[in-house]
Parts: sequence; C-alpha cells; structure tokens
Amino acid sequence: MNRFSSLSAILLFALASLARAADQRPAGEAASLLDRIAAYLNSATIQGSPNAAAVAAVRAGNPTDKGVDLDQRLLNQAALLRSLLLGPAPAKADRRALRTVDSALGVSQWVQSAEAAPASAAGKEALTRLQQWAAAGHPALTKQTRDYLSGAGRLPGGNQGLTVKGLVAAGWGDYCRTITPALSRQAPPAVEDRSFDPQTAKLEEALRGLERAWTNKKLSPAELARAHLLAGDAYASLSRAPLKAVAAAQSRLAKFNERVPARAAAPGARDQGAPPPFIARNIYMEAAPSVVFILCSGNGGSAEIGSGSIIDSRHILTNAHVVIRGATGEPWPAVRVYYKPARMTGDPGRDLRNPSIARVVSYDRTLDLAILEPQGIPSDRAPLGLGDPSQVQIGERVAAIGQPEQGGLWTLTTGIVSTVIADLGGVHGKAAFQTDASINRGNSGGPLLDASAHIIGVNTAMAREGAGGLAITAVNFAIRSDVVQRWLADQGLQIAYSNPSSAAPAASAAPENLVVAKAPPSASPSPAAPVPGAPLHAVSAPREMVTQSRPYDPQAVIRQQIAAMERMGDEMRREIEQRLGQ
Repeated sequence: MNRFSSLSAILLFALASLARAADQRPAGEAASLLDRIAAYLNSATIQGSPNAAAVAAVRAGNPTDKGVDLDQRLLNQAALLRSLLLGPAPAKADRRALRTVDSALGVSQWVQSAEAAPASAAGKEALTRLQQWAAAGHPALTKQTRDYLSGAGRLPGGNQGLTVKGLVAAGWGDYCRTITPALSRQAPPAVEDRSFDPQTAKLEEALRGLERAWTNKKLSPAELARAHLLAGDAYASLSRAPLKAVAAAQSRLAKFNERVPARAAAPGARDQGAPPPFIARNIYMEAAPSVVFILCSGNGGSAEIGSGSIIDSRHILTNAHVVIRGATGEPWPAVRVYYKPARMTGDPGRDLRNPSIARVVSYDRTLDLAILEPQGIPSDRAPLGLGDPSQVQIGERVAAIGQPEQGGLWTLTTGIVSTVIADLGGVHGKAAFQTDASINRGNSGGPLLDASAHIIGVNTAMAREGAGGLAITAVNFAIRSDVVQRWLADQGLQIAYSNPSSAAPAASAAPENLVVAKAPPSASPSPAAPVPGAPLHAVSAPREMVTQSRPYDPQAVIRQQIAAMERMGDEMRREIEQRLGQ
C-alpha cells in the first residue's frame, strides 16, 4: 500500500469514526434528557403539588394569532408528517419538515418557560437556548422575530420581559404558517410493524407527561418554568433525532393456533438484540391466550370475577381480592377458570365454556397476590414470562389484558407507565407501577405487559374519586413484577425474569404442595377504592382498546355460569341415580 492509499484509509476511518460519534451523541443526549424529565416528574415537589382541577381546561399562554392556536397548528402538522414518515414511501423532505416543526415547538416551550419565571434558573436557561436558536439561522424567520428572540429587538432591560404575546407580535404566527403549509397528501394507511426508534418514542411519551404536569397540577412559577424548559429541550432533541421508521421484530408467535410453549422451555433466557417496538396487536396475539377469566362463587348467588395469568404449566397468578372473600377472609367455595377460545364470538355465553375447577393454593391479602392451581391447563397455553422491572422507564408504553366491567372479555387496553410507587397503600415493600392504561373491575389480577409481552405488573387497584367527590381518571396501579417474583419464591415457585438485566438464577421445579399463607385479616385491598397517599402523577399517552367481544354484563355472566354449573350438577346427579338404580 502506497503512502497516498494509507492516508486515504486513515482519512476514511476517521470520517467513519466521526459519523459514529455524531450518531451516538444525540442518543446519549436524549437518554440524559429522559433521566432529567423522569427526575422532575417524580420529584417530591411535583408529586406533592395539588391538582389544578378535576377537568383540565386549556391553559392560557399558548401562542395564539388570528384566532389560531399556533402550538396546535404545529402539533397537527407534526402528526401528519409522522404518519407520512411511517408510511410506505417516506421522503427526506418530510423528515426535514418535521425537524423544523419540532424545533419551532421547542421555541414555544422555551418562551413559556422564560415568561413563567424569568429570574429562575430554568427561565434563564430558556433565554440562553432562545438566543442560541435565533443565532443558528432559520431561512423562514424574519429579522423582527429573530431580534425579539435574541433580545436585540426588545425594550431595554435585556433578557427580561420575553412573553408569548410579545413573540406573536414579533411575527411568530407568520413563521409558523410558513413552516406548516397545507399538504396535498393525506396520511397514508399505517404500515404494519413500523415505528420510530425507541428513543424517539420515549421522548414523545415524556412530552405528554410534562404537559399533564403543567395542565393538571398547581405548579409554582419556578416549577412551571422547569416543565416548559424540559419540554423545549425534548422538542429540540426530537428535531435532531434520526426519525427513521424501523421494522418491528416479527412476533415470536404469529397466530394463536401456532402458539408453542417456547418461553417455558427456557425460563430466564435473555432476549437478544434491542427491545421490540410496542405493537399492541402482537402483544395481544401472544399474551391473550395465556390470560384467564376467573369466576368465584358462593351460596346465595354471590360471586366475584377477575383475571389471571398462566405463569407455569400448573399455576395461575392473580389478586388475592379476586379469590378471597372480604367478609370471611377465606377462599370462595367455588373457583372456576375459563380459557380464551381460539375464535371469539362476542357472546359471553358461548365464549365462556368448559371451565376448570381451581383451588387457591397460596395467597397474601396484604400484597394482594394469590396462586391458583386449576385441574388442568391446556398444553397449548405458553406461560407468560416475568419482565425485569428495573428495565422499565417512566413513559414506556404498556398493555393490560382482562375482563373490564362493561367492557369485553379478553380486552386489551394500552397506556404508559406514569410513575413508580414504593409502598402502595402504605404497605412496606409493595412496590407498584402507576399507569394510565384503562383498568376497571374485572381487570384485577390480570397482567400489565411490556412490549415483549412480559408481565411487569399485576393489575390491582384504581383511583376513581378524589376529595370533594371529584372524579379521578387514568390513575391505576399494578404490583411490580419484582414484588411478585419474591413472593412466589417464598411460596416455593422460582420464576426467573425473561429479560434479566443481569445473570438470573436458574428456575427450579415447582413444589408438589404449597401451603396457604394467610395474611393478617385487617388487610383487604379493594380494586375500586382510591389508594391512600398514592401520588396522582398523571402522564398521558395514546390509549387503545382492542377486544373481540361486545360489552358484557358481569352480573348476567355470573348468573349464566352459575346456572350452567347447577344444570351440570343436576345432570351428574341424575346419571348417578340412574346407574345406582340399575
């Protein structure tokens, strides 16, 4: 190799290294920003801030010009551009346009930060970012607007006095209209199994969390300034993101009829590669057949319904309050488990067939956990793996499967992890995830799932009424999988994480006999009661509800199934009597 070739190779290597470093730097910045946002949303100050109102109203302060909410105009354009980029023919021009729109949304947030508390640390940081942004050069930006943002066009007083009203007066509306032209194209049909990279998705979810914080909380000016500063930083990070659609990893089990117990064969095996994108359909197809409908009944027509998850070839995990009678503190006399049919008809009378009689082998009313052992779990039902909760971040999308009251059977709802709670209901060590995924009566005991269809929580409670009778929405709780794993180990069931963050202990065989572990009778969690002292930190996300069944009436289902069991008992009695008579 001659000297020129050697220099060329070195130069190419250096350029490649610089390119890799450029790709890694935004990812590192985004990860650091996500940590800062999570720390802000989970700080004692934000968690302890009172709710602003039962129903959030549009907060004054958004840039408005000629009767148009400029932020909403930008958000609408961003949504359309994202759809185009996830469509069948993404264009570089759309990617550039989306970055420009995200950058403008960042400016709006920084201005609102500076206006909220100009003398605060966050307000001063926002002013610095605005000056840097104005100096960077933006072709469609007028000199008047650039001067206003940089401080040169404002009255003496330097960086003080920057307001949303002043920004609009300086021509911000014209800039927003220029970068959001009417697109002749409509949003294309969604391409299956395509999404943005996980980092971009997390930034978008974090933005929704910040918006809920300043909309639903009574924040001090300094805290409000911090929220808008972080939101501006998030939009700025999105304006530098790759924004490339990636193909989702194909579901390990493509169809219900092709399900195989692959996960059960290798408990604790580490998933390879990056985590899959969140695709609700794939999660449902993989997990729903392993979620069960539980019907508990006693004398006099009293009954309780709930959900549960198959966790190995013999056992089902659920809530204690589903299978333990509150009045007696003892298991219900009859516990039946129903498995999801391959084809749902939408008629509970036809979909709830051939139940298995189950016994409660262990329960803890304080932790609100219980283990059932049915007479037999179908061999085609693969156990749901436990997910490592240490890998779950606030803002991460999750799914819940269960039988919500007035909803459908085996309903899927989605949302995000809103925050982490150390001691749910004041019970030491009862760690939980708060989620805005829709959870109601009948979801109790069912799984909260991550993108890989791993159980990261057991849905256990919901808050529905606050002080003064004001309604609470999107505040639901799931017992974290690490609490579940430790409790199962105490009962003799060693179940390793399916996605361990470090080497996981080998799973051992389930014991032949489990002893019922009775909890103090004073503990009786209720799925409908608000959790005392639980923070009402709310993070919103697009929520989906998917079900193959029409809404059902729980009481009608209970009456129907009990009647069916009674008929079956009568038939068995008559058959026995006939045989004895012969």
